[in-house]
Amino acid sequence: MNGNGIDKNGFTLIEVLISLLILGLIVIVTIPILFQINKLNLMLTKQYDISRVAQKYIEELKSSNLIIHGDRIYSLDDLLNKETKFFIDQYEVKIRAEEVIEQENFFRIDIELRDIKSSYKYILSSYISSIKDTYSSTECYYEFPINSKDIIK
Repeated sequence: MNGNGIDKNGFTLIEVLISLLILGLIVIVTIPILFQINKLNLMLTKQYDISRVAQKYIEELKSSNLIIHGDRIYSLDDLLNKETKFFIDQYEVKIRAEEVIEQENFFRIDIELRDIKSSYKYILSSYISSIKDTYSSTECYYEFPINSKDIIK
């Protein structure tokens, strides 16, 4: 205590209330921002998952001109100029192929996926060629034989 009888070693009630008010304002402003970040993260995760499924089907069509779904096999001809619909996990899948008029054996593939729970839609389009090479993978390179004289002992 000093000569006036007032102790100046602690916080006053006003200082404590002002600091609580500032802390409360920071919390009030921060919580909605955190909720929006979480909502955005969930939406982006859903978008990423649905885009991976769509890209998987595009890659299947590009590599083999087929889509295998369960026990059903859809060829490019099955998908041509009509909409094919099936379900996988929580997604409704619609696939349509159209031949590009300007080029023979060149197709536009449209894949639409819809999340059944949230009605979120994802549409992916790609162009593929249905021309397959006539040589097999074993004919595209030549493997040199190793002779016994080539081996270093």
